[in-house]
Amino acid sequence: MAKKWDSDTTSSGKLLLLFTILLFNNRAFSLNELSSSSCLNASKATVLRLLRQLEQAKIGILVREKKGRESIYRLERNAETNFSLNPEAIGQLALCRDFMLHLLPDNLRAETAATIASLHCKTNSASQVPAGSLTKGRIDYGPFRHIFATLEQAIKKKLICRAMYKAPQNSEPREHWIAPKRLLAYHETIYVECWLLENENSSQRKYDDSLLLALQRFKSCTLTEISSSALPDIHDDPNRFFGIVKDEPFRAKIRFASDVSEYISERIWSEGQKLEREVDGFLLLTLMINNATEGLAWVLGFGDKAIVLEPEWFAKIVRKNLRNALANYNR
Repeated sequence: MAKKWDSDTTSSGKLLLLFTILLFNNRAFSLNELSSSSCLNASKATVLRLLRQLEQAKIGILVREKKGRESIYRLERNAETNFSLNPEAIGQLALCRDFMLHLLPDNLRAETAATIASLHCKTNSASQVPAGSLTKGRIDYGPFRHIFATLEQAIKKKLICRAMYKAPQNSEPREHWIAPKRLLAYHETIYVECWLLENENSSQRKYDDSLLLALQRFKSCTLTEISSSALPDIHDDPNRFFGIVKDEPFRAKIRFASDVSEYISERIWSEGQKLEREVDGFLLLTLMINNATEGLAWVLGFGDKAIVLEPEWFAKIVRKNLRNALANYNR
């Protein structure tokens, strides 16, 4: 009577086991090894059939090689299979989620939490480090989850969107044709960085520089079937100056009082910044600022703890704003 192979494992179960063996062992296996009781516990004919099924599924690249007279098999990982279930990496991913969770719509929070919890279970990793984020003026992105999903699809599929967007300086929303390229988070706000187009023609950019649009200011966003692949991707500016809106960068020198000097010195505000401590405990910070609007709001946030020394035109703007604020309180 022929030898009876393991009948308790289904064909799909053996296929999954074969995939697991090849995926998580970075080496080649012979047909004898794969058919042995320590691996699939199946006939060589069954193993060959499973190898053909795995090859047809195109989950990774099945490579056949010769070792003497024997054939050996290994799996090369493609983009879909190149992942790691390292417990430490999953813990770090969970920390990133907890730090940024407040920016996500409710449905994405739940999906993210469920995915990471599933990965924790698969690796039997220890419980994650408790973490969270403290926010000032959090935006409720729940009502914008459909717009968020549309922008995600536009970026992934390289498609143009028709957007109705209300900028702060406009009383009514305006129609724009945009080519979304990436999502950014800054000061508790989600932005989409995109190319603003003259019309739905993807080859005509309105400006040379990309545009940042705040997610909460979208009134609607419709995905078109027009490709944006002809437009260049957007990369980080190698000159990382203070502020996210690129206007006319300028160098500023600001003196900070001793009681905020530690806070200032702990952080990198601009690429190539310079810190100088004075005898009286004051701290001089020289940095590059991308635009006067963001620089002004930042300096004013320190109240009487910050004094702009250079340039004079920027110091003049700060003094004017302080006088106007004082006038408001004197009324």
